[in-house]
Amino acid sequence: MNFELPFICARYRSRVRVVDFKPDNLEDFARPVGDGSDDNFETESMSEWDGTQQKKWEWAFCLLVEDAVGGLAQKTRMRIIVAADGAEHLLRMEAAEYVLTDPIYRIRN
Repeated sequence: MNFELPFICARYRSRVRVVDFKPDNLEDFARPVGDGSDDNFETESMSEWDGTQQKKWEWAFCLLVEDAVGGLAQKTRMRIIVAADGAEHLLRMEAAEYVLTDPIYRIRN
């Protein structure tokens, strides 16, 4: 039985150089994630008041990369959106671990 898919599931290994990233501050690579419910606003405001609910955190950032191999010729650049599990695999760290150990986050909050 043959199936025709709209995409090809494949893995590639690349050598790239990160040229730029967004958001501009590395501290902002991790962001709080809501639970998706309609009463999220009420839950968050109440948790800030009584301190009983911990926020969930997720990685979300964009990298601008170019080929790391080659000479001085103009190189093609590509934007890569990195989030959630892909970012955890790339960084080898969960977003919550970073936020809790980041001194900048502790100063801001």
